Amino acid sequence: MNKPKVIKGRLLKERSKAAGQAPPLDEVLRGTLRRRYLRCGKAGCHCRKGRGHGPFFYLNVTLGVGRTRQITIDPADWALALRYAQNYHRMQEVLEAVSTLNRKLFEDRMLSAPRAGGKEARSEP
Repeated sequence: MNKPKVIKGRLLKERSKAAGQAPPLDEVLRGTLRRRYLRCGKAGCHCRKGRGHGPFFYLNVTLGVGRTRQITIDPADWALALRYAQNYHRMQEVLEAVSTLNRKLFEDRMLSAPRAGGKEARSEP
């Protein structure tokens, strides 16, 4: 068997495997999850000396330069929000892996656009 075909087949198999590890696209959440304890400021309250009131759960999201949004997360939804945020980071890892494999395929001239007859063709830019 032709060595470039073996390499191409291996790279395509790795790419499919990497893409298959992606989390469901409808279960991703970009942002930072925070758990905070707050002090109320009342003179005789226990929070002045202790940990504070809470915990309160928040999602912080940067929307652009100088624009941040903080959303309160219900404690019952914390685990779900955490899973979605972890899925976002996992999706980034998967995209990077697939992109790296695609770049390798293009660098080695092993990937090209399909022709009308279903065959791959090398097209000029």
